[in-house]
Amino acid sequence: MANVKSFLRRLQTLWRSEQLHNEIAEEMRFHIDQRAADNIQRGMPPAEARKEAERRFGGVARIQEQSYELRSAGWIESFVQDVVYGSRLLRRTPGFTLAAVLTLALGIGASTAMFSILYSMLLRPLPYPQPEKLVSLAEKHISAASRGPVSAANFYDWKDQSRAFSGVAAYAGWSLNMTGTDTPERLKGALVSPELFDVLGVLPVRGRTFMPDEDQSAKSDVAVVSSKLWDRVFGPKAQLDGQSVVLNGTRTSIIGIMPANFAFPSREIEVWVPLSLSSQNRQNREGKWLNVIGRIRPGANIAQLRDSMNVIAQRLQQSYPGTNAGWGVDVVPLHENQTGRLRSRILTLFAAVTLLLLIACSNVAGLWLTRSIRRRREFAIRAAIGAGRSRIVRQLLTESLLLSLAAGTCGLALGYWVIQIVRGTILNTLPANPEIVMDSRVLAFGLMLSLSTVVVFGLVPALRVSQVNLQHSLKSGGPGVPGSKLTGRRLLVVSQVALSFVLLAGAGLLTKSFVRLVSVNPGFDTHQILTMEINLPRARYRTSAQHIAFLQHVLERVRQIPGVESASAVSDLPLRGNSMTFKVLQQVAQRTTAGSLPDAGVR
Repeated sequence: MANVKSFLRRLQTLWRSEQLHNEIAEEMRFHIDQRAADNIQRGMPPAEARKEAERRFGGVARIQEQSYELRSAGWIESFVQDVVYGSRLLRRTPGFTLAAVLTLALGIGASTAMFSILYSMLLRPLPYPQPEKLVSLAEKHISAASRGPVSAANFYDWKDQSRAFSGVAAYAGWSLNMTGTDTPERLKGALVSPELFDVLGVLPVRGRTFMPDEDQSAKSDVAVVSSKLWDRVFGPKAQLDGQSVVLNGTRTSIIGIMPANFAFPSREIEVWVPLSLSSQNRQNREGKWLNVIGRIRPGANIAQLRDSMNVIAQRLQQSYPGTNAGWGVDVVPLHENQTGRLRSRILTLFAAVTLLLLIACSNVAGLWLTRSIRRRREFAIRAAIGAGRSRIVRQLLTESLLLSLAAGTCGLALGYWVIQIVRGTILNTLPANPEIVMDSRVLAFGLMLSLSTVVVFGLVPALRVSQVNLQHSLKSGGPGVPGSKLTGRRLLVVSQVALSFVLLAGAGLLTKSFVRLVSVNPGFDTHQILTMEINLPRARYRTSAQHIAFLQHVLERVRQIPGVESASAVSDLPLRGNSMTFKVLQQVAQRTTAGSLPDAGVR
């Protein structure tokens, strides 16, 4: 408590600095007068008595300054003086200040934006209770390098036979037409098993989710919608009871509204409907089209889960060799499954912008050192009147701090702008569901980055320049550097240029790697091609003949549109979605064997 009171008293001197100086000077005069009076009593003349008192007392100015530092917050006052002086110097050189701030702001802004993306997608936990317990399950063939979707029959067997899960759920994307409202819409939806919301641990803000028996065809005319869809169609204050829409020609009751931040499996999904499969489809092991997630039971871990799922996979291989031979189960954490394909791209891009920041710091360090060298005479004069090396270093670092804070402010504004662009363009297309925002962690990273640049570009020049040779600097007669130092300056420039080339080359290579990661040659020309999706309601188009007649009519009309050269239809677009696959059961060439017959993808 005493230390706190002492510190507060010191802070008060910032507002009464002149008064404290006067008080200390008065105390000094009082002590000198007392000694002079003692000397006069001993028989000294008054003038000699006062001179002797001052001599015996010591350097009045030095003692007064030391007393002021002991009784005041001197370091704060000195820092304020350095800030004022540094601000004045930076204002006097607007060209240098603007160039340095913009250079650093570019590096800080890019790094801050990339850190926001990296943290949101790779580091931030999924927005579900105990997200580390959530896993993604997929089928994987012994001859395949990648994991794939799951057949309906295998999913139901996993669900019934596994004891390591507290819940297992399946889902698949589904496009649908919504009518029965003021404005018909094309929606992105998901077919989900009733357990999905329980597995994720998310409750609706209004209403309920699906009951266990609502995946039966007779009871599947219910839906859960997103808050965004509800507000857009019915309004946030509308009553939930009795509200319904027509989805693909079927009147569907809305039973629940999910929270605004719920986005599974992606932000495009606005409606969830039960995965209602017929008995025949539930027994289908060849059609692999479901995504499966599970929540690990308390007390179990992912290693135990993998072992138990491998046992189930071996059991299914023995029971159904025609469809399950060679097929196992791949189990990975849900977060890793959602971000795995993007991890290398994000880390590569983050490394590239980090090199960009290093280039910026390198360039500003060179400019800063050159500017500081031109001030050698100023530093020599300050050293001659008593300023130590630490005082000069502190002054230079304070100026660097001002520059970095200005650059950091501009960089955070630039990073915020970049984040808004990312959120408005590519966020909805990401397989994961990141909430990319400039929150407290991103702001802390930006501040740390700004302060770190002080060390990177400010400390070395400050230590270099603070080694003042008083005699040499004062004899130089001006701010320039003696001829003997020109070689060192040339070496500095050469080193800076060389380092910039190295960093630029590294950034270029990383950028090229990133471009290669995101650029895939599809094998066909995608220019001047437009696509649209059509989903026909089963209630109106029950047979394949009706489907074909509708598509032929649409294609004829589209081909008549001016500017259209040709038009066609396909079940699934290339490189998107899961096409139908069939197992080749009979050997058709000498080079194939019964154990390596391929699957045939059909569109």
